[in-house]
Amino acid sequence: MGNQLTPRPDPIRIYLDSSDIDNLTDARKLAKDARLGETAEVLKELAAKGIAEFRFSFFHVIELAHADDLSKPFALKRVELVKALCGPKAFLNADELWRLEALSLCQDNEPELARGARARVFVEDASWLPRRVVDVAYQLVDSLIRRLKKRIGDRTAKVLEEIGTNRKSRRGMKKRLLGRRGVSAHGAEIAATTPDLFLADWKQALPLTKRFWEENFPLQYLNKQISLDELRAECVAGFGDLDNFIGWCIELPTLSELPKAIRRRDQAQNFDELRADAQEREHLAKSLLELLEPEAHVRNDILRELHKRLQKATSPDPAKSRPKDLERLYASNREWFTRRGVSNQDWESRVLASPLGALPSMDMMLQLAGAQVEKLASLSKDARKLRRSDVSDLLHSQYLPYVDLFRADNYTRSLIANVAMAKRTKLVPSTLALPDMLREEARSRHLIPAFRRTDRRSPTVAGRSR
Repeated sequence: MGNQLTPRPDPIRIYLDSSDIDNLTDARKLAKDARLGETAEVLKELAAKGIAEFRFSFFHVIELAHADDLSKPFALKRVELVKALCGPKAFLNADELWRLEALSLCQDNEPELARGARARVFVEDASWLPRRVVDVAYQLVDSLIRRLKKRIGDRTAKVLEEIGTNRKSRRGMKKRLLGRRGVSAHGAEIAATTPDLFLADWKQALPLTKRFWEENFPLQYLNKQISLDELRAECVAGFGDLDNFIGWCIELPTLSELPKAIRRRDQAQNFDELRADAQEREHLAKSLLELLEPEAHVRNDILRELHKRLQKATSPDPAKSRPKDLERLYASNREWFTRRGVSNQDWESRVLASPLGALPSMDMMLQLAGAQVEKLASLSKDARKLRRSDVSDLLHSQYLPYVDLFRADNYTRSLIANVAMAKRTKLVPSTLALPDMLREEARSRHLIPAFRRTDRRSPTVAGRSR
């Protein structure tokens, strides 16, 4: 009994801001402030010691990706840091997370957060990829198989021509080797004996997983040695490798717009239009009141009440849209939930009737969206304009409930401070603040003895937030 080991406490889970990854890899910033380089080394050491646990999300990857060829080397540099800090550790894609959070309420009658370290948001495989990217991987598999069959067919026809067989013999051999669907079992078996003849250039152009090409998965599929699901899964695993995803997957036509899309500010026009309409109504009301010439206090009361009502109409409350959002979630995934034993009654009584916060990631985003909308839709002439980072901050916020420390810029911190406090998540103000806040948290959890401080002077908590 005396030799029984005490279980090691869970590591401190940190969600970095994408700007942190840029700050800690940008050569110009590193040269300008030596503390950034020190910070990067401290974070790596804390991760290596198991004191800190860093994970990346799909939104991190899209933000660190390059939008053009010139910026690709910098994107690859950022990937190196993500791999050094996170390894294979990632966060489940948000679409799947929303479904699982709802499923937890139906099956366990408690939030997914109650699972603690076993929460399904924590993954170490390619499930950080959203369905849209998985579908692209599936399309690539389908294309490879079609083209492989054509290659085998073309090669077979060429060989038969070269050996000089007569037309009748060639027809018979083609029928035997190619069959009705492009390649017969016998033809696939022969092709498998010379895989490089058919796959060599693809191995260079499409570096998926090592196993995918070394074990000749496409030819194995044609020989019915593996299923289509197994072939697709191995291709998705290739997409899930960060070097592959940034190295070439993101450059596929169907994915290349993603880095630009997350930086768009199309929503800003909607708020501008709402504000302009409200301001025009106020101006019209003032003109009418000047004609009626009411007493000053009456005039002011009318204008104040009008402003209040216009402000309320201009600032939609995303939290009130929650029931509709949940209905859409169920409608678009009805078959998925049905297969897992969730009935309409279960959904209505356990999900629709759940309080705000019961669906951690979805509700967190709704709460931040509400705070953002309130600021952006203000009728004040000094109302804040939507920035590129606001949209990505909204997406990143979904993972706040699942971490101990969450990095955010000053504006976002001001919007989510109360929610973060309720969830016991500490907000980190800047990249340079990370080491000291991590050490403080480690001491409070008695993790710090496992971390031996280096002789280098640790970075001080300073610097501006992003």
